Amino acid sequence: MAENLPIFVIHEISARLPCEMDRLHMALACRWWRQALALQDAPPLLRRLPWLVFPFVEGPDFCCIACGGGVQSTTHRVRAPEHERRARYFGSHDGRWLLLAASRLGVNMATNVRSGFGYCLPDKSVDLRGEINFGMYIHAAALSCSPDKPNCIGAAVVQYLADLRAPRRVAFFTVGDGGEYAVDPLPEDFDEDPEDIIHFDGAFHVLTSNEHVHSWKPIFSNNGDVRLDSHHYIFCHDGRFYDEHVYGRYLVQSRGELLMGVKLSPDFDSSAGFTSGFRLFRMARMLNLDAVAGMTYCYWEELPDLDGRMMFLGRGCSRCYEVNTFPGFTDSVYFADDRTFHYSYRIVHDLPFPCVDNGRCIGQGPVDRCFPMYQGTSDYSSPVWLLP
Repeated sequence: MAENLPIFVIHEISARLPCEMDRLHMALACRWWRQALALQDAPPLLRRLPWLVFPFVEGPDFCCIACGGGVQSTTHRVRAPEHERRARYFGSHDGRWLLLAASRLGVNMATNVRSGFGYCLPDKSVDLRGEINFGMYIHAAALSCSPDKPNCIGAAVVQYLADLRAPRRVAFFTVGDGGEYAVDPLPEDFDEDPEDIIHFDGAFHVLTSNEHVHSWKPIFSNNGDVRLDSHHYIFCHDGRFYDEHVYGRYLVQSRGELLMGVKLSPDFDSSAGFTSGFRLFRMARMLNLDAVAGMTYCYWEELPDLDGRMMFLGRGCSRCYEVNTFPGFTDSVYFADDRTFHYSYRIVHDLPFPCVDNGRCIGQGPVDRCFPMYQGTSDYSSPVWLLP
């Protein structure tokens, strides 16, 4: 009976599967299905969600929330190359690209989980004075497009091993052309501490600890050179106080706007405490202040609820989806354990990465621990979202 199904029916069924691992299992059912799904006109999955990658020494586990209907996760074990098994992850990009260091202080790379193909990323930068900074440690990174596309630009929140007490900085680099150096465009006295970075509306936007946003737009000349046009969004604080301690701030694009998610916890020590909830804000422009060249005055307007959104928050790789396109799912904020982001001393002291503060928040209710709790720490990395 299975071999009598028309190809278009097989394609219709496969397009509605929750994730690509289900399609792989479907292809193993019989030879006819495998041949039908191998055709070039086989449609992509209609709905795909990020996987949460857990770092294990025998190879990473990929936890899929789509296979569990948003309530619990299903673990997929995929054979990974050696450089992914002991890697430190610092981001991902659409198409199952992982951004990683091959070890805690190893070679920086962008590698594709599906194909195994990868590109090396810089580990040193040039600042505005023309000085070379070695030992560039990437905390979080984002890409302008897929690494295998032309004119791919990357941007990262970085520190330098020579002075881990200094504030974090931002560095930009090209991907796929063998570029050896990143470019650090910040003035020497910049002290705002970048917290997150995202590529939005053609520019990289950097969120700082005082909740300002700085953007840089890559502009390509006819001869292939790149310049960075900067713009700064200065936020007028309205006396807002958080009732709990802030564990992280994230930028995410939703419905053509830039939103900020703030992770909260009652515990002061973010290296040992646990997430209790989130607050969500949208960027709004202050119309009563005159615009200044290269600068826009804004404020953060708090949103009372998620309003049909499903968010996956992670530095450099946050994504937002509409709940109405995922039957059975509810308004939720999914988050991963990134508590070591603020503790640079772990870099040089070779301390483990905690891996259990993962889950989802639904409104004002308690945190739902919908991901496995079987590994307390990792010697290599914090968990990271792997984008579909």
